[in-house]
Amino acid sequence: MKINITFNRARYAAYTGLVETIAFGTQKNNFTELDFRDLWLKNIQKHEGVIASGWYAPPPHGMAVLAGTTNYPSRISFDTLRNEPNWPTNNVINWKTNLLYCYCSPLNNEYGMPGDLAITLYFGNDERIIRHFQNTHKATHEVINALAYVKNSNELFDVSQEIFASHHLKNCVISKTDLLPLDLGHTYPRVLNPLQSNLSADDHKIISKARQFINATSFWDFTEGLQFTIEPQLVSLDDVTLPQISYHYLLCKQEDFWLCNDVDALMDDYNLLRG
Repeated sequence: MKINITFNRARYAAYTGLVETIAFGTQKNNFTELDFRDLWLKNIQKHEGVIASGWYAPPPHGMAVLAGTTNYPSRISFDTLRNEPNWPTNNVINWKTNLLYCYCSPLNNEYGMPGDLAITLYFGNDERIIRHFQNTHKATHEVINALAYVKNSNELFDVSQEIFASHHLKNCVISKTDLLPLDLGHTYPRVLNPLQSNLSADDHKIISKARQFINATSFWDFTEGLQFTIEPQLVSLDDVTLPQISYHYLLCKQEDFWLCNDVDALMDDYNLLRG
């Protein structure tokens, strides 16, 4: 598997914009979820060939920023971002103790392919939570490595369920547009002609419905040039007070798989991958 963080232009814009937004926000004492969302949107807009206001809407602009405490239940242990309580608010981000979930869904405007990005971060020093990050991260990468031997989406989903269970974890991804309530990820479709700066309601629906999911009944092959996500939302089976951790990796099938693991660099910055 080859590491490549630049093969999807919109994803790269989302990531670099996220890094810039965090660098600015951490210097502010009263930086809210909405402040973060709005600045992140502006930072993505600086990239040519990218539509920053995303396809996954609601939430507004196809973006979510949720800052939560380590108390149970946490704001980041959401069900679906479609629901208004899971949209950004004037909740102030605590850069010393909070958990933070960030999501955006920009597009490459020349052919309408998404470039979604999501990550969960933790700024505190609770070793129990850090160990939870380490366990969920290890399990997710075991799923990614399973691409070396699985043949299709259904096999990957089944293997992921076994891997997560072996780590005493459960995947909780909910999609309102999938036929099944649980999935591991989905394809990135190329479905549109060159896009304008604003998507229509029909554009949102076309992109959403064109995705193929990785779930218990899906059967599609990893064909050459295909881009797809592995994006579990993981909770502990042993301790319900631990937060839901979300990962979002993008892969592209070439002769070998390309892996966009850009979010790992941010996790490493906050010492979440040690050990």
